[in-house]
Amino acid sequence: MSVRQLKKEMIAASLSVIVSLVALSSATYAWFVSNSNVEAQTANVAAMANGMMLQIAAGTKPDHGKDNETIAFDTTGGHEISPSSTDDIKTWYVPSAWSDGAMVSGYSVVNFSDADTGEYIVGKNATDSKKYYAYNVSTYTLYTVRDTGIADVYLDGSQADGAITVTSNGQQLDDKVAKSMRIGISTVDKNGNETLKFVYAPSEPTGYGNDVYSKNNAITGWITVSNETSTKNATYSHIYAKNYIDQNSKNWAASKDGKSFIKPVSNASPIASGIDYNGIILKVYVWLEGTDSDCINTAADVVNEDLSYDVTLHMVGVNSDN
Repeated sequence: MSVRQLKKEMIAASLSVIVSLVALSSATYAWFVSNSNVEAQTANVAAMANGMMLQIAAGTKPDHGKDNETIAFDTTGGHEISPSSTDDIKTWYVPSAWSDGAMVSGYSVVNFSDADTGEYIVGKNATDSKKYYAYNVSTYTLYTVRDTGIADVYLDGSQADGAITVTSNGQQLDDKVAKSMRIGISTVDKNGNETLKFVYAPSEPTGYGNDVYSKNNAITGWITVSNETSTKNATYSHIYAKNYIDQNSKNWAASKDGKSFIKPVSNASPIASGIDYNGIILKVYVWLEGTDSDCINTAADVVNEDLSYDVTLHMVGVNSDN
């Protein structure tokens, strides 16, 4: 296919990129005093290009040796994750005190032993310390094929099951683990500055969760930990289910007209803008939001410990000139 044809395809049809991660599998979960965990396994990415314009690769560098559909595997490896809370993906909290049954009344800031994997250590010495993980994060690079143009990247609003889905063996899930899950999307610029774009939840958070402060102060909905003793409503841009317009009216999804994808008419908010041959780093964080009303102490027979959770992110590239 010639460069001229590629440019024509880019304008006419854009493309879809699908990011699939095998994310979680375990049994009981929540802000457990016993620190029960949920296992996160290795993520993988499949990028399918219509017109061979936008591509994706695991890691921090483009793979220009491929100019059609790309399948990349995240090499970070799998690990367990314990419920946590953040408002900016920079400062993370885990519980440190409980009252009123199993409800949390105090928190500790996570001092990471390895922030690249979300690892932190609990315990004062080698004999009683244990290793935990606040999140699972996968790193990818979005880029274009040389001379095919510049793309803006949005969620794919045309997906019947949603631009972001949580499934197991191809079946969409709506259990307590899925409901308390959060997927954070960030980008990293050429200077290494990371920006949290938005946080997604499979269903809209409701209620005051399992936190004493939230209950006593009537804080409900999208909740995060504020400091060691209190919570607050999340300040990050957030979307849920098939609702791609956040609390500030920013629209994160492109629509489809025939074979073409069209950016939002108003308040368009791309995940990334002006993506070219050099690309941009995209990070996908997966965690269990411990303040969520579904992230509560659950009996082992309520959650299927054999389930594996696939988090799929559908994105599209739209010509930046459109």
